[in-house]
Amino acid sequence: GTRIVGTVPSPLASGAAAVASVRPERIRLFPSPETANRIAGSVEALAYHGLDLQLHVRTALSPKPFLVRVTADAADRRPVSSGDAVELGWDAADVRIFAD
Repeated sequence: GTRIVGTVPSPLASGAAAVASVRPERIRLFPSPETANRIAGSVEALAYHGLDLQLHVRTALSPKPFLVRVTADAADRRPVSSGDAVELGWDAADVRIFAD
């Protein structure tokens, strides 16, 4: 029921089932208000991997959590912990929509 704005690489009939895909490093935590796609969620797990932090964020969009990668610098500016409520956002140009 949530509208996702993105690029459809091949013709897709109106109302057809589809899957949206976005790379984990393109998803931002606490996006600006003008970001095209936004969803609330909660941090399920997190792990530092060298220069980035990987988060698993549970949302209403999918039964599986989102994988989100943020730089360590960004994570230090606005720290999050397991269980925290967050908002995710990504640009329409970073989404690919495929027929399901």
